[in-house]
Amino acid sequence: ARALADALLKTDKTDAAKEQAAIAVMLAEAEGPQEIFAAHEVAARVALASEDKDAAVQHAEAAHEADPSMPVQQFVQGRLLYDEGEYEKAAASFKEAAAMLAEHGRSLADLHLYLGESLARLDRYDEAELQFREELQDFPRSMQAYTSLAMLYRASNRDAAVEDVLNELV
Repeated sequence: ARALADALLKTDKTDAAKEQAAIAVMLAEAEGPQEIFAAHEVAARVALASEDKDAAVQHAEAAHEADPSMPVQQFVQGRLLYDEGEYEKAAASFKEAAAMLAEHGRSLADLHLYLGESLARLDRYDEAELQFREELQDFPRSMQAYTSLAMLYRASNRDAAVEDVLNELV
């Protein structure tokens, strides 16, 4: 159910993803903390995509209870701020989450992507580039990270770099 919710989310079928996320959360209750964390993390992402702020926050809290070393709460807070156009505050929340992850040697999908997006919106392009590269290092199949990096290079008239990123993608 969790994998299906994630797949449905990636295809913009948020209503179906929401149903599967709810099933994943229900099934995870009989499992251990890692399964509970993973189910609530997916449910939080689905809630963000559905623009259900309250559900996103609730699932982030439940994910935190299951695994306090994973900064899902900071990620969700950052995403909510990003969606509201509060890029400076969003970047601060994402940086806090990144610091927590670095402390534990872990990664969280889309964290560096959204940190990079926030920094790019603040015209901090060199920092944004580093974040997109970090996302690609942790998640080399992130289409959005490749796209964001290519767009950053294109905006700064670095056409050769755009071509390099697209070749990496292929």
